Amino acid sequence: MNNDSIFLYIIAAAAVVYAIGNAYGFFVKRARCTVTEGTVYSIWTPGPEKMRFRNSKWAKIAYKVNGKRYISYNRIQIPMSAEVGTKITIRYDALQPDMLYSFSWKKIGIALAVAAVCVILGVMTQMA
Repeated sequence: MNNDSIFLYIIAAAAVVYAIGNAYGFFVKRARCTVTEGTVYSIWTPGPEKMRFRNSKWAKIAYKVNGKRYISYNRIQIPMSAEVGTKITIRYDALQPDMLYSFSWKKIGIALAVAAVCVILGVMTQMA
């Protein structure tokens, strides 16, 4: 086994652990998860705001639960087209309403696809 295949297997293992962690969080916490509509309260971008390519927007969301207004403790990723005041559907923890959930089947699927590609490439580099 060469260094390249070991590296690819490590990446595959990390991707599988990430996917399992997200799936576990989704299944364990889905009973406590409640859906509501919120408004983008503040926005943060890791890169310069004018840079659209390879950038993302992360927001704190304001929303009401049982008549009480909350501003999320954590930030969630929002579309690049969203601005402060944009209404979005969110999921929050019913036991801790200021915590938003950001579990995504797309993230889980991408992580598993990365793991599969890395395993295939690892096997191919071993055979070469």
